[in-house]
Amino acid sequence: ADTNIAVEVTPYRWQLNSTNHIRLELNTQGSRTGQMAFYQRQSTSGLDGSIGNNNAYSPGISVPFNIAVRHGATFVNGAIDGTALTANTTPTVLPDLSSTNFELGHGFMGTMGKFVVWNEDIGDTGIASASL
Repeated sequence: ADTNIAVEVTPYRWQLNSTNHIRLELNTQGSRTGQMAFYQRQSTSGLDGSIGNNNAYSPGISVPFNIAVRHGATFVNGAIDGTALTANTTPTVLPDLSSTNFELGHGFMGTMGKFVVWNEDIGDTGIASASL
């Protein structure tokens, strides 16, 4: 759907509180019809994101999407349909979310075919390949 709101869908989030989290948001506000925004926030580092173009995905039923992301103490970067976005290298700390649950499909009504977590940084090339 495109209901003209900043957080149309949240496919995943890992959130301790409002200042310590990792999340993906689909934005449809204004001229955006399907903008993916990969965020991480840590209370001292602030909010940092890797944000796709305004119309990465069109509204519709069962619209397929392929995304990947990498989060680190000094970077956040997403990839959409085989293309890595420009990494945001302004983070200074990765939020400590070890005491809270990872929420997959939070605010999401659809089907996820595959979800993978790596125990190491697979880099921009890796996330581009993983998002095919």
